[in-house]
Amino acid sequence: MEDKKIMLLVEYGRRHWTVYDDGETQWQAISLPAALGPLPVDKFRGYSIMEITSDQLVIACGDEIHVLTPGETIVISRVIDGREWSDGCIYDGNTYILKITWP
Repeated sequence: MEDKKIMLLVEYGRRHWTVYDDGETQWQAISLPAALGPLPVDKFRGYSIMEITSDQLVIACGDEIHVLTPGETIVISRVIDGREWSDGCIYDGNTYILKITWP
């Protein structure tokens, strides 16, 4: 790997939803240097940068693998269900979205 640092734009959002409302996503953005190891983003700590080369980053969580190349963006989302009604319907929950861009 070259000495040149790879800076990533990391945007992450949370949307609280209910059966009556899709909710509005609240976003935060940070700039991070690419480094091997876990991503420092709450709700996505299971994801790690496994490989860094001059033309790709490999991000993985278990069997799930994402390859990021210069000029590209990957999007990862997770849904965490909230309350469940007695009829088995999920009443609310949170959707978490992670966008990683290699500018």
